[in-house]
Amino acid sequence: MATLVGDSLRKAYYSSDDVNTKSLAAFLTLRIAMSGASDSSRVKRMMPDLREERFAPDLHSDGMMPDLKETPCGQCDETYFSLSRCNVEDIGDATFDLRLGGLVARSDTVLSGVREEDLKKMSYQVLESGEPFEFKCNPDGRNVYYFTSFEGLRHSSNLSVDVHAKSTTGRVGCHAKGVGRMGDGRFITLLQPLAFNLIAKSGETSFSQGVVRYSGSEYATRNEIVERGLVSFRGEKLEDFLHPLGVVIKFDTSRAYAAKRTNRVIDMSARDLDWGHWWEEMRGNSEMVLDAKRLYLLGSPVICLSDACGIISKETEVFNGLGGFGCLAGVVQSGFRGGITMEPYFPIKTRIRMGDVAGYVLIDPIMGKMPKSTYTGDYQEQRAPRLPKMFSDKKG
Repeated sequence: MATLVGDSLRKAYYSSDDVNTKSLAAFLTLRIAMSGASDSSRVKRMMPDLREERFAPDLHSDGMMPDLKETPCGQCDETYFSLSRCNVEDIGDATFDLRLGGLVARSDTVLSGVREEDLKKMSYQVLESGEPFEFKCNPDGRNVYYFTSFEGLRHSSNLSVDVHAKSTTGRVGCHAKGVGRMGDGRFITLLQPLAFNLIAKSGETSFSQGVVRYSGSEYATRNEIVERGLVSFRGEKLEDFLHPLGVVIKFDTSRAYAAKRTNRVIDMSARDLDWGHWWEEMRGNSEMVLDAKRLYLLGSPVICLSDACGIISKETEVFNGLGGFGCLAGVVQSGFRGGITMEPYFPIKTRIRMGDVAGYVLIDPIMGKMPKSTYTGDYQEQRAPRLPKMFSDKKG
């Protein structure tokens, strides 16, 4: 995972004079020399610590992607990662945000391997930078949107990129995932709003985030998690959460937020909205019954990540037969501390109990030592469940 690309990108950006984009632009080409068999055997996952001086980026002033035919990307000793039209504030240690781009298509069919020509066969709309677009929800998931990202990416063949829903995206009841790429490197993301109608702006709103890893690399084993102290659970025994896939996350049914059935639109860029228009708070005990096709936010025990990120599964075998989601968001950032807000959504009424497994977290170690308290996002040290950040209930 290219989790340490953030420090380098923040040092290598310039202000764009393009009045159409009105955003910071960043362009980075990293060429990382892999020196011999000993290093290649060590580099099993994640990108190297890019804070080292030998990985200093080259900054190109033309603001365009390199022509890959002119770039020695096929060489096994060459690793590069080129991200264009990004906001430097959107680059984290573990991920980079992907903003809504200039094309949104609507369908009633879930597709994988989406290409540009697929989008043009759908009903689609071209957006100007800053133009708003309303995503209409459907509790059955029948409103399926595909949109291009504002950012573009080129990378060497030994890297892979996965696109996951952001935490806020999951908390407003959206299923999101990357399903394709445009020819110029922009991403195609699928978005299914299940609970609320949403207003987003091209070039401003981020629904998803990209996670970069070495292709085919493995996640941390149980032994690595324990020996390297990659994960802990505050006030809990780690062995109670270990799983062959990493660790499990468990529901806390003592408190929840339930989405109201409303046509009120949520502005994704707003702050201090009155949460009572969209949510109601619930108190539970050892169990809770969730209504069919209704979004809930529940908490989990407090998890603490050190030099690793977590990739959250969206369901477990307990719920697979029901076709439901244990949660909708996709990534836990390195250095995160707090309860994880689960976003369960089930097609039929479902009872969950305290300690039921909501999903699995794949633990992805970071190469190099992370500085302490690197994650400073809105949800750090949250008391879960926590409402999405556009609502006024800051304490959760």
